[in-house]
Amino acid sequence: MFGGNGLLGSSAVDRLLERGHEVWAVSRGNFYWDSVTRIAPRLRGAIACDRNHGVHACAELVSLVDSVGQSRPEMWNSVTFCDPATQ
Repeated sequence: MFGGNGLLGSSAVDRLLERGHEVWAVSRGNFYWDSVTRIAPRLRGAIACDRNHGVHACAELVSLVDSVGQSRPEMWNSVTFCDPATQ
């Protein structure tokens, strides 16, 4: 989840976690409001990236995507994109 630690993103992450999904948050690395205690401990992981340098400059994110794609190609068949507003 990009921006999973802010006001709106943390609510979306909360819904995904309640439905049993494992969630990684990608953000600038700052946890806001109560997301440091409400969201952060429940994440599978958190990756800090600087949006001014682009996603390809975020080696940790690129590595995660590559490793999931190589080790579990079936995952891409089950990727779910959801719009929390319609859920």
